[in-house]
Amino acid sequence: MASALGPPAGVLIEITSRCNLTCKMCPLTTGRTPSSAQPGPISDDVWRAVVLFAKQAGQANIGGYGEPLLNARCLDYLRELDREGVHTTLTTNGTLVTPAVAAGLATLAHLDSVNVSIDSPEPAVYKDIRGGLVEKALTGVGHLAAALTKSQVTVSSVLMRTSIESLVAFPARLAEMGVGTYVLQGLVDYTPGLEPEETKWRDGLATDIARLQEACDRAGVKLVLELPERVAAEMRDPADLARQKTDEPLPVETDTKQCFAPWDVPVVDKDGKVFPCCYALSHATAIMGNLNDATASEVWQGPLFTAFRSAIVDGRTMPDICRNCPVVPSGPHPLRLYSAGLLLEQSTLEGDTDLCLAVQNAGAATWTANDKMLIGTANPRDGHSAFYGPSWIGRNRICSFSEAAVAPGGTAMFRFRIAPTAQASTESFQLVVENQCWVPGTRFEVRSVATAPDAPRADDHAHDETTGLRALISRLVHKHR
Repeated sequence: MASALGPPAGVLIEITSRCNLTCKMCPLTTGRTPSSAQPGPISDDVWRAVVLFAKQAGQANIGGYGEPLLNARCLDYLRELDREGVHTTLTTNGTLVTPAVAAGLATLAHLDSVNVSIDSPEPAVYKDIRGGLVEKALTGVGHLAAALTKSQVTVSSVLMRTSIESLVAFPARLAEMGVGTYVLQGLVDYTPGLEPEETKWRDGLATDIARLQEACDRAGVKLVLELPERVAAEMRDPADLARQKTDEPLPVETDTKQCFAPWDVPVVDKDGKVFPCCYALSHATAIMGNLNDATASEVWQGPLFTAFRSAIVDGRTMPDICRNCPVVPSGPHPLRLYSAGLLLEQSTLEGDTDLCLAVQNAGAATWTANDKMLIGTANPRDGHSAFYGPSWIGRNRICSFSEAAVAPGGTAMFRFRIAPTAQASTESFQLVVENQCWVPGTRFEVRSVATAPDAPRADDHAHDETTGLRALISRLVHKHR
């Protein structure tokens, strides 16, 4: 049975710890992050090391707490990742996006998205929050919308008391600029003194969110809640929470943070320090290693990261930084139940007929059809596969296992076929418990066999049965600004 964790789903890379704005909710503004002690760009040595990390993952988000476009080599870095076949996202405040920058981004074959952080379309509100001019940011959005596809450009806002009233008018303006997706984020206490901006249990908050949804619907803009559990929690009445506290508590070993970041998206600051998440970076704690002293694999598979992952699934050993984290919900950790090991010697993963993946159930739960343990596309996660065939569940999900039930220690067989391709090619897949978690250590590759150009494709008459994209907490390389 394979025991290696496998590569992360993505890497969040800080290429500079400088910023041209002074956002009140950003730890860079208050100098709380380690890299803010000596502001500046990422070094050549750290960049070379982090590129290897990104190649292993296949996905990278250029973001962090600095403004990436303040690094004069930002586009060069993105081009290098693009040449390596790494899918990329860019998080920016938009104020430095020129037509030339947007045109450069448009040349990237593997650019998935650019997110622009704008917390209010109202100049006075924006200036109070970010200390800058909103028209510069909106101009940047316009340049991006003109150069990129509609699906590549998103705009996000952090939900705050001083901004929420101004957001209802935002979707219509975004639609006019050609932006199709608007992301709403819950406020995270990265910095002290944010209590006046907290929206927790604000009278009328649920109504405000409903109005914003209606405005998005009218404008034809998709509204995405980046941290849906946190936004939902902020809309609950404190009396409900008080009543909940009187209920019988969960056993301490199962009452933990339901976080997947340490298995999915490590964070690398410009000095090479590796963190399990943005929240740890913002508090300058839980450093898992340094790319100046070790390789990416040595840090990712190393004893500090391994111990951290083990600690977080048990409430008795949960790390202190996790106990204080407001980003993810609490409860039993799914990875206590769902764990698996690939049995590659019993698998057939090359060709276009009668392929199979053998997997050992290494968790505490018996798998049944109700668990929806599936094979999903992994690079990028939930991407559409060129191997899609008529027997698949959808373009990003192949199948489930064939047994009626698989007890802990038992073997599950996933049997499937892939469509023939004109040239031999390889794609990455991973086990996923739908709407629960991606199963660590189960990433694998499938290789197709080349066929004659005039050979019929297995999916010529297949129905396009796509499944919905999974909302992953601090998804892969989601925006943390």
